[in-house]
Amino acid sequence: MVVARIALALALLGACGPAARPRVGWPDAPVTLRDDSDRDQAIDQMWVMPAGAERDRSRGAIAAAIARRIADAIEEDRPFAAALLLDQLTWLWQSDPATVGRGLAAHGELLAHLRAMFAKSGALEPAIQTLVLLAEVEPARRALHVTEIDEILAFADDLAIADNGVNAGRAQPLVLLQPTALTLPLPWLVDRYVRLLAER
Repeated sequence: MVVARIALALALLGACGPAARPRVGWPDAPVTLRDDSDRDQAIDQMWVMPAGAERDRSRGAIAAAIARRIADAIEEDRPFAAALLLDQLTWLWQSDPATVGRGLAAHGELLAHLRAMFAKSGALEPAIQTLVLLAEVEPARRALHVTEIDEILAFADDLAIADNGVNAGRAQPLVLLQPTALTLPLPWLVDRYVRLLAER
């Protein structure tokens, strides 16, 4: 009898407790590739995809979003922001440099505008990076773009020698070429970089 009373009392106490509170859940915001955080997340997801059509589609969407941001930076005359975005764009093809020309073919005009902005601002390293991409995007004009790269490297070399003497020869061209050669190891670009190292 005592046991029954205790059980009844416990049951009544349990019934008097607060009702379960409803859990409010908020949906995730849609992914917007123009947003830096969302784009970084999409890039991380792209890198774990196996090589193939799905990865190429993902890379194309990310590249288009970066291209829109670069266009904004050009319009607002922000070369530093454009250079950072150009780095991010170039890194998308780091593991597959042979396909960068096809992947960025739709953005050739944007790259030409970007090249002009870097020339105006005197930003030599991103100008070289842009010319490397243009050489791949426009194979018919590759010789012209490579000649322009050579002119920039020669200018930087002459300036370094004038400032620091003959022992500074090839130092500045190496500094300018190295980031792009590491980011986008195209055979002709790596060969050019190795040749400069040997001459140094």
